[in-house]
Amino acid sequence: MVGYRRPNHKKGFFYKREYKYDREQDVYLCPQGEPLIYNTTSREGYRHYYSNSLTCQNCPEKYLCTTNKKSVKTISRHVWG
Repeated sequence: MVGYRRPNHKKGFFYKREYKYDREQDVYLCPQGEPLIYNTTSREGYRHYYSNSLTCQNCPEKYLCTTNKKSVKTISRHVWG
């Protein structure tokens, strides 16, 4: 039996599945092919990957990705997932 997970997708934005995980390099690649680099692991066991703000500021699809004021996209993945 799988536990319930509250949906966390914002309408009009990319789905997490549209960011491809590269296991060899341990990075996510955004739909534009730019890497989201591993930064840290939380106490709850989530690995956090961040985009480069300078790259995202000039991205033509930023409005589909993030509304973050610093122009940073974050993806979290549990260590068991």
